[in-house]
Order: sequence, then C-alpha cells, then structure tokens
Amino acid sequence: KSEFQAMQLNMPIMFPVMLLSGILWPVEALPTFIQPFSWALPSTWTAEAFRSIMVRGWGMSHSEVWIAFVFNLAFAAFALMLAARSLKARE
Repeated sequence: KSEFQAMQLNMPIMFPVMLLSGILWPVEALPTFIQPFSWALPSTWTAEAFRSIMVRGWGMSHSEVWIAFVFNLAFAAFALMLAARSLKARE
C-alpha cells in the first residue's frame, strides 16, 4: 500500500531471484530440480543473453539472445497489464 511496504516485500524476493537466475553463476551449475524454476524467471533469460553477448560475442541475430529479448518484452507487457489492472481496482 505504500512505497516502503513495497521495498520491504521486494528485498526477500530479490535475493532468491538473484541466486536462481544465473546472475552469480550459470543455471547449469544449479541442481537439476531447481533449473526449471530458474528458467521461469525473466532475469535468467536476461543474464544468459548478456553472458552470450559478452563472452561469446553473439548479437541480436542469434536465437538465444533474440528469445531472451522477446521473453523479457512479454514479461514486461504482462507486468504492465497487471499493474494497470491493480491501479484500476484501487479507484
């Protein structure tokens, strides 16, 4: 309901997301039963695409980078629709 409450809720969520998303280490290094949950996170796709661009020298034309871009656009659209619906419900 307030900005402070949103920040309090965000902290315990963001730490596990960082651990699972491949930002700190590759997803392949995680236990196999956790990997499907990891791939469901938008930050995993972003981290993998960024790693591929920086380490492998891939560009936007490579399928892994392109898929990550589309996945993040879809997630952003979903989050925007959810936020708009939430704000509309408040009014």
